[in-house]
Amino acid sequence: ESTIYTVQVKPEPDLIISAIKQAIDNYPALSTSVYYSGTDTLRNVKLRITEADGTLYGVDKFKIFPDIENVLSIKGELGHGTKNFIAEIDPDNKITENNENNNKSDPISMIINTFPILAEHGSSYTGNQNDTIRYDGHFSIYLPPGIVDDSGAVRIHPKKSQPNLYSQPDYQIIKLDSIYCYSVQFSEPPHKDFYIEFTTDIDSIKKTAAISRYSRRLKIWLCFKNEHAGKLAAYFSQAGQFALMLSEDNTDPYIELNIDGKQIYDGSYISEQPSISIIGEDKNGVNMTNNGLQVFLDSNPVDFNKFNIPDTIANGNYVTAQFRPELTCGNHNLKVELVDAAGNKGVKIIEFIISDDLKLKDYGNFPNPFKTQTTFIYELTRRVDILQIKIYTVAGRHIKTIDNKSHFNSGEDLRNSGYHEVTWDGLDKYGNFLANGVYFYKIYIKKDDKTKSSIGKIAKSR
Repeated sequence: ESTIYTVQVKPEPDLIISAIKQAIDNYPALSTSVYYSGTDTLRNVKLRITEADGTLYGVDKFKIFPDIENVLSIKGELGHGTKNFIAEIDPDNKITENNENNNKSDPISMIINTFPILAEHGSSYTGNQNDTIRYDGHFSIYLPPGIVDDSGAVRIHPKKSQPNLYSQPDYQIIKLDSIYCYSVQFSEPPHKDFYIEFTTDIDSIKKTAAISRYSRRLKIWLCFKNEHAGKLAAYFSQAGQFALMLSEDNTDPYIELNIDGKQIYDGSYISEQPSISIIGEDKNGVNMTNNGLQVFLDSNPVDFNKFNIPDTIANGNYVTAQFRPELTCGNHNLKVELVDAAGNKGVKIIEFIISDDLKLKDYGNFPNPFKTQTTFIYELTRRVDILQIKIYTVAGRHIKTIDNKSHFNSGEDLRNSGYHEVTWDGLDKYGNFLANGVYFYKIYIKKDDKTKSSIGKIAKSR
């Protein structure tokens, strides 16, 4: 280097193997990390992976880029149990390097947890037959043929950290040796249900425990019924974390039904296109999934895909689902079956009416007499165009009108069909307190060319 120019001598390249890991793609693989300190991109560099006893696992050629960590994967069946692998980059020394002694890894010991899935066989150790995958003596999984279109992989990852059960006080997780739960991951979503079984020699656990899967959306553990006598086993449709759980929850979940934002009761009048909300609540969580919620409208099942469930849920102790059916005039019934996280089933049945006749049912106001405020209670058989509650003195002087405009902050449309409670603060249209005495109110409705009204008496006292 001088004030005029700089000369740099290109260093000899160096290939360094830093790690070997199991990888999951559309098939199991061993992934090798190779760092290259040269300046030019290398092509057709051979990578060879063998078992410690010399058995060849796989060999392939790769392009290697300078000054980055190159992750090179070779697909193949890894077998099962504990194995030792050795990776070697440029085993034939085709590339001149600074250091030829760091091209080969030491034997890397690993417990095999990534296994093939094939369309014709399902889960497999070797890729040429169907196998139940058994892991560490406590956990096994069976994937039937046809669970994938072509090929794939499944990974089992045991977890030694205890999950947080703060929102499920009646749950207790069972630790098997040092493992609290097992995470199952697929390279692609399965097309069929798969079978999971836990094994333990403790009879008390066999009789009382159940397999649970953690729902990431609901943020709770969901218990599944043991479907084989004498075994801790069940079928599942989704990947996730699985554990054995004990639950002391024997209480059915609470179910509330709201229509157009109001709680519905037997015999209520509703609109032809109501927004129906199903509210499920339980101190240990509700199973608001296609496995836990069943709804029947006039004895016909409602497709779960028609329900709108919030994408973000604080926890599964309180969950809502909405749907909007199209109904005809007449009597209807709605049956909701909801299972909680422990498997207890709650049932709610309600009957309601859609009327083609316009009626106003005036239930008066409460309290009456009132001191500071009172609530008008009425019911509409159909949605109306205009609804007004007008208040008058005994001399007939109009002092207040309550309608959608004056009640816009309440969030409730006073014109909808169904049951309504409308609170009045006892002030006139100028914001003044009323004097003690007797007043009259008139509820007026209009739909198209039809009108109805009802008149009642109010008493104000202090």
